[in-house]
Amino acid sequence: EVYDNYVISKLPSILALIFFIQFVNLIDRSIFLRKKDGKGKRFFQTLVFIGVLHEFNSFYSILSVIVM
Repeated sequence: EVYDNYVISKLPSILALIFFIQFVNLIDRSIFLRKKDGKGKRFFQTLVFIGVLHEFNSFYSILSVIVM
């Protein structure tokens, strides 16, 4: 039961992260659509991934405030 509560409490941040990644992919496609090489795209995705990992805790706390 404790585990279920933990998963439910993390669900909003997981959903928000999924939506954020989809949004980033949309921007990513529109920016790098003209470029043939995938180097810029891979660099951008790595940068975003690091940023997401870095900002995830503060992002979750902001999200939990909004949900509350």
